[in-house]
Amino acid sequence: MAARASLKRNRKANGRKASPSNGLGGAPDEVWLRWMKKIATAQSAVARAQKPLKQRRSELSQIYKQAKADGVNVAMVRSALKDNDRDHIEVAIDFRDKARALHLLESPLTEQLHLFSIEVIPSIVNVAMQGKQAGLAGADINECPYKPGSEEFVAYRENWERGQAEVRQTLHN
Repeated sequence: MAARASLKRNRKANGRKASPSNGLGGAPDEVWLRWMKKIATAQSAVARAQKPLKQRRSELSQIYKQAKADGVNVAMVRSALKDNDRDHIEVAIDFRDKARALHLLESPLTEQLHLFSIEVIPSIVNVAMQGKQAGLAGADINECPYKPGSEEFVAYRENWERGQAEVRQTLHN
């Protein structure tokens, strides 16, 4: 009778019954011991992994300092390496959109210095960007504005599929 009353008091918020735990509340000692062993093992593994990581970060920091001392814009190198690992169509879209925003701001970067000229993007890349954006936006694939069988049609559809794949991946996560 006392054990039953103890279990009622120890009900969890979701309605399941709590396990008896030597009157201490919570999980039984064997559950605690099992998880303590797993947690200790995982913490040990993380600690072992952090030592070489810390050393590598220190080495990388020294490389950054040396490159900067030689006149290299390290921030731009890091940005370029990151962009190079991304989908190149996405990078082109980002640059095109930045150029558009700067143009709308009447920035000297676009108006006087012509740093972000859209004309330098090959037309087939513009088609690929269109396809990817359409795929990301959920546009109907049959609304492709290019002649079936043409190089533009193929580029549009391939990148529409990439855009759709990204949407599916985002929804899956």
